[in-house]
Amino acid sequence: RLFDSAAPAKEGGLWSALTSWIPIGDKIPSWPGRSGQKVRLGGRTLTLDRPMGDGGGSHVWKTNERDWVVKILHPEFLSLPHYADEAGILRSIKDADIPHAKLLASSPDGTVLVKEFIEGAGAGELLARGFTDLNKEGWAELAAKLIRSGVTADLAPGNLVWQHWRTRWTIVDAGGIAPARPSAVLDHLMTNAASQAGL
Repeated sequence: RLFDSAAPAKEGGLWSALTSWIPIGDKIPSWPGRSGQKVRLGGRTLTLDRPMGDGGGSHVWKTNERDWVVKILHPEFLSLPHYADEAGILRSIKDADIPHAKLLASSPDGTVLVKEFIEGAGAGELLARGFTDLNKEGWAELAAKLIRSGVTADLAPGNLVWQHWRTRWTIVDAGGIAPARPSAVLDHLMTNAASQAGL
């Protein structure tokens, strides 16, 4: 048979040459990753380019492929609720009306995620300048979407990006999404900094 797994592979044969060119299986980087390292998940090969952020428990890398980032979680953080199952949360909200960075693939243990790269200005930068009217409307719209969905999220300024062309705030880390009452969403969004920015 052509693909008989019991048949011994010939050294240096055609099969060996093909498997060196065709990506088979996952290639998962270990913590914290390094520039130039290849990552293969979900049938796609990406190259780590530059670090985008270090949350202490995770490293986020921009890839050479412009639409994606790779998040590598420190293995010890898997037992903490905020970090435990971001991939599962992302799968559960993929069709929800909550603007978030989409999941492309994840490692079986959840320590490595390939996610959509969200381009735009961070909330911290825009809060410091003072919000425009569009920023303010987007802030209220994000609150409404979370309240309608019955959840809150990690709404720290470092986790929200303003997508100018889509005129909306987007959550870039979904690990903190959890069921919550409306008051929790408002508590997270209506901070002193938000008031100073004109909300």
